[in-house]
Amino acid sequence: MRRPTLTGTLAVLALVVAGAGSGYAAAQLPRNSVGTPQLKAKAVTAAKLKPGAVTTTGLGNAAVTGAKVRDGSLGIRDLAPGAVLTPVAASGSTLQGVVSMRYVPQASNPFILVADSFPQLLPAGVPALTLETLSVGAPTATCPGVGSASPGRLCVYVTTSSNMNLGSTVFSGSVNGNEAARRSGFSLEFFPSTAANPGYVIATWAYQVP
Repeated sequence: MRRPTLTGTLAVLALVVAGAGSGYAAAQLPRNSVGTPQLKAKAVTAAKLKPGAVTTTGLGNAAVTGAKVRDGSLGIRDLAPGAVLTPVAASGSTLQGVVSMRYVPQASNPFILVADSFPQLLPAGVPALTLETLSVGAPTATCPGVGSASPGRLCVYVTTSSNMNLGSTVFSGSVNGNEAARRSGFSLEFFPSTAANPGYVIATWAYQVP
């Protein structure tokens, strides 16, 4: 058996020391001594993270933007209460819409109920609306024409109708009488001129937020 040479012995010893040194260094790192400044750019990728490793508390402000969210990845249950705000109509703005209804003769309660929603929520504290129903060709000072209305007034401009007593049109009190309900929309009760005959109404409406 050949005796080991000095050169070979030194080479093996160097390998042992080097291996032990790196193992020692890794094992002796102080707790929490490696942070963000010690990591190279892009050193941590999604594939290296355990499921659930990153939570809301681990994200910086504005770290997640719309561009970083995949389409369809969020549902209603993922949103916190109040996360989606309903736009509120500004004072002085005019809201508009269309309503139509058909009356079918009936033995009792000869009227028809028609309702519509505002495209935007009315401001909190809005007073009860004032109703004015008129023909398109008969504007007034408070309802000067289609698409217009004086503050706080709901102008219903009837385009065409049959067998309807427009002068008797009223709000349904269950909606206009309740602030929470009237902020979202309105309901109207139309009455036929002759209860035994069918009828209909097609109209546009405008409301200016006071």
